[in-house]
Amino acid sequence: MSQTMTDFADVACGVIERWAARHHPEASNFRWVAQAPAQDWGYDPPAWTRAISEIQRDFERRIGFAIPLPPAEKRKTADFTLLKTHYLLVRKAETKSGQTVLKALL
Repeated sequence: MSQTMTDFADVACGVIERWAARHHPEASNFRWVAQAPAQDWGYDPPAWTRAISEIQRDFERRIGFAIPLPPAEKRKTADFTLLKTHYLLVRKAETKSGQTVLKALL
C-alpha cells in the first residue's frame, strides 16, 4: 500500500499566494517571493506576527497538523523574503512529519 505524501512546498506556495492576493495584490502571481515584509511593506513586529500567524494557521489547516513556530521566530521572518519564510514552513512540516524529500526518494 502506498502512502500519499503531502507536497508541503505546493501547499506553502498556495497559502502565501492567497495571503498576498488578499493583503498585497500587487505581489500576487508569485511576485511575493522576493518581498521582505518589514522592508518592503513596512510591517512592524506586532503587525507581522499577526500576518505570519494567519499564514501559519492556513498552512497547518491544509497540511492537517500543527508546526512549531514560536513568536520570536515569527518576528524574525519579517526580515526574511517570503521565499525564505516559505522554506521555513516547508522544512518545519517535513521535520515534524518525517516526510523529507530524501525519504520520499527512497
